[in-house]
Amino acid sequence: MFPCCRCGRPPFAGVRRTPAAAKALALALAWVALLAPEARARIGETEAECVVRYGEVIERRPDASTGSDELRSVFRTTNFLVVAEFREGRVWRIDYRKPLLDDEDIEDVLEWHRVEEPWGEPFAVFGDRFWLRSDRDVLARTLRGEGGESVVVMNRAYLDTNAAERRRQIEALNPSGPDLPAPPEGLLP
Repeated sequence: MFPCCRCGRPPFAGVRRTPAAAKALALALAWVALLAPEARARIGETEAECVVRYGEVIERRPDASTGSDELRSVFRTTNFLVVAEFREGRVWRIDYRKPLLDDEDIEDVLEWHRVEEPWGEPFAVFGDRFWLRSDRDVLARTLRGEGGESVVVMNRAYLDTNAAERRRQIEALNPSGPDLPAPPEGLLP
């Protein structure tokens, strides 16, 4: 146990540990959990809803994605740097970044975006993992880069709008025709 900074006794040494006290503490913690805003934005939410979840925008960055609004909003949470892209004022791509992702981080992000629909089994392409939600409207993927790792969640509109650009980028890397695994049926036009 850690000693108290003033008296040297362990924290809560004078507190009576009774079943009633334990029940009261559990009830208080449950109320705090219920009243705290969820710290996760979802596809389709507005920037104002993101601000409620994360706090104020810490930075605005120009957006290079086809069809996105001009600026992305950047938020910081205790676990992630969150970058939200908007189309017509609603999140259509959101990036959860940190130096090193673990499976628990990925599971958390997938759960936040599960809504009513479960995620399908993951599949891998070039070392990144992908998940397609069962309604086929949302795709999640892991990305690794110089700045760390990310879980990126995108809706179908984002994928459809940016698919042609992605194909051009892939073809530019290998003009003779990339030998890529086929995406799940219906994922791309």
